[in-house]
Amino acid sequence: MNFLIRLFSMITLLFTSTAFAAGFSPAEIVKVESGLCSHADKNFHGSGTLFKKDGSYFVITSEHVILHDNGKYCHQISNSSLGTLPAELVAADWGTGLALLRVSSPLSLAKISATIPTIEALNQSAQDSDNVIVSGFPYASSEIVWDKKGSVLLAHSERTLIPLVRDVIELQNAQGEYGMSGGAVLRESDQAFLGVLSHQVITMVPGSESKISNFANESVIQNHLIVIPTSFVSEWLGSYFSNPSAFTPNFLRDADEQYLGNEVILSSGLSFKLQNASDSKHGSGVGGGDGAGVGGKGGDGAGVGGDANSSEETSGPKIVIVSLSNHHASFSHEALWSSPTEAALLSKLQNSLMQQNNLQIPFLMVRIADDRKVRTEVIESLSQFIHALSFDNTTAKVEEVSLTNENNVTAFQTLGANLQSQSKAMLDSTTLSLDAKQLLTSLKATGDIFASGDSTGIQSADLNAYLKADSAWAELFNLDFDKTVELRKSLVTANTMLN
Repeated sequence: MNFLIRLFSMITLLFTSTAFAAGFSPAEIVKVESGLCSHADKNFHGSGTLFKKDGSYFVITSEHVILHDNGKYCHQISNSSLGTLPAELVAADWGTGLALLRVSSPLSLAKISATIPTIEALNQSAQDSDNVIVSGFPYASSEIVWDKKGSVLLAHSERTLIPLVRDVIELQNAQGEYGMSGGAVLRESDQAFLGVLSHQVITMVPGSESKISNFANESVIQNHLIVIPTSFVSEWLGSYFSNPSAFTPNFLRDADEQYLGNEVILSSGLSFKLQNASDSKHGSGVGGGDGAGVGGKGGDGAGVGGDANSSEETSGPKIVIVSLSNHHASFSHEALWSSPTEAALLSKLQNSLMQQNNLQIPFLMVRIADDRKVRTEVIESLSQFIHALSFDNTTAKVEEVSLTNENNVTAFQTLGANLQSQSKAMLDSTTLSLDAKQLLTSLKATGDIFASGDSTGIQSADLNAYLKADSAWAELFNLDFDKTVELRKSLVTANTMLN
């Protein structure tokens, strides 16, 4: 009898250990899609990881693949095991790089419920040289990538790509494609969850900065990937689940601007938007360029959601335009601006804007240690800008300025010329469908009107309709990704100027 009891105990332990070691499988990796509820096709695509907590089912993903609102924007998840299920956005924060969805129809998950890991499974740590599995769904595919070629290069990298993430994991030799952002990185030996796939290094040149982008914006497969580690993911999820009804983001994207391809960040009742320094009368005062490298070049990547049509900010110094926000979720977390320099800057911005002044920040100012001198720091991305302000020795130059564009006609003419040349170059292809040809023809005609210097015949509604021609855009991206990015960028810029 004792022998049978010992044998039963050994079998129980074996099955328990095996179940625990199984970790995550392809069944828990989902495609994440987000877009207008009125459109069947969702143009923000990413990946995510399914888990359960207290009888509910959630998906952790990257914030830039999800539109930061519910209302007129809808979200869904899918894979070959689940089919397609609706989901609700319950939390998203640009500052942390993370978003959380709740599956709206939990009964649909009953058949695989027993195998879905709980939130407690999101607690493993990566070690240098760990072999990993990188998982997710490329933008235009419903087939999962389950890549085992990568390994951990650095388990604790100090790249400050995401303002509030203290350190990230860097992978080498792994496969990453646009659309995979938000997917899971697992340890190969036990498929334990190590973190959320977030960014990729596009180029690495010895002796110079790396260029960083997120997976939503590049079609070329890269092999150097950036991951938000489980230590931070667990901390963020804990802050949400401790009191979901009271949770508020540190930084939120303006979802309407996000949908149009613009990065506008909301925090503490303020709105922050990046603009090329060359577009401003006051932009030439940026001095020195000493600060290249704070936060890594291009830490925001191409800066907008999971829309493959979004484009990367052009290189060169930027200016931050600051205005008041009326978004209900942007008035929280003033405690985030807690250092003396941050608090002083926030107070200055709020007081000046309440007096109906327009503000811009052309550069950062860094006090040199053990010296009374101050050097200027070029602004290259919103991520770098927000992260730099967390240091006690860094503040920002604030200028009052009129945002009226005195050269609006010239700007439209330049945009028109760009639309003309970009559309014509792609129209020369002989493999286009009728929809794609019609879109390019319309864009070329729009370019002709803008180039003439008269934009009165163009309505924003027309440009919005062109932006929503999802199937035609998908075809163009497959044909020539880089040219389509530039074309889309010109169209989004024109639409923003009309508004």
